[in-house]
Amino acid sequence: MTGELDNSSAHAVETRSDLAELDIPTGLVFIPGAPHAFLGQQRAFNNCVEAADDFFAKHLKIEAQPKLQSNLMISP
Repeated sequence: MTGELDNSSAHAVETRSDLAELDIPTGLVFIPGAPHAFLGQQRAFNNCVEAADDFFAKHLKIEAQPKLQSNLMISP
């Protein structure tokens, strides 16, 4: 998972390559318009959580749960 505006060091190329050699599933999801930490970016954070949920549901063979509406607010 990385923000679209993040630099390539966040792509974990070597780690994903090592895991692939061990037949461990990996992936790289780019969160559109997001910086590295997603600070103050609720939409980017929500996209990150959804992508992680999809990955775990697929690879842990757990049926995906219904998406929850969050009432969390980012404080200024």
